[in-house]
Amino acid sequence: MRPELIIFDCDGVLVDSESVASAVIAQNLTDLGWKMDAKAAMGVFLGMSIIDMQPMIERHLGRALPSGWRQALAETLRVALSQAVRPIDG
Repeated sequence: MRPELIIFDCDGVLVDSESVASAVIAQNLTDLGWKMDAKAAMGVFLGMSIIDMQPMIERHLGRALPSGWRQALAETLRVALSQAVRPIDG
């Protein structure tokens, strides 16, 4: 039987997007009042979607995130990843 879809997950194999994403997320959360560095962001949010992150962030901040926060963060991530992702050696 021929597959209908093949998904290639190259993160951590061909490119490292997590370090870029963690830096962006850390800066975003620090700007919102949750002081965080990239290492902490990676430890807390690694593998999570923005949708899953939102309630955790709101609980920590004790308030709702601004309207459009998810879309704005997604766009910031898209731009950062397009500019800063580098191949993994080997």
